[in-house]
Amino acid sequence: MALAAELADDHGSTITAVVAIEVPPELPLEAHMLEEEGAAKRTLEAARAIGASRGVNVRTQTLRARLAGEAVVAEAEASGADLVVLRAPRRKALGRRGRIFGKTVDHVLKHAPCRVMVAALPPSE
Repeated sequence: MALAAELADDHGSTITAVVAIEVPPELPLEAHMLEEEGAAKRTLEAARAIGASRGVNVRTQTLRARLAGEAVVAEAEASGADLVVLRAPRRKALGRRGRIFGKTVDHVLKHAPCRVMVAALPPSE
């Protein structure tokens, strides 16, 4: 979020901070997922605070979807986003064809209608 706020501040942009709650297929999309909803609320409050500290307007949204990557791409398309900034842990590659990132980041990189910037953390041990 700090990276997105820094970029937005430099360009006078507004950030749409999104948390996608992945709902298992056996549940309806509107099912109550109290733990996930609480975590999403805390994450978005932190995003607002980071934006406010830099003087950047932050719009927040919680999305419910079967796959987070699809929800992020749909939101980027609907809002006409210029850039999607994702934070993602880097995974250790498994052989030559192993994925560096998880399925959400991979999906967004392949399908986003705009540029994508991935802020990667060091690989986990």
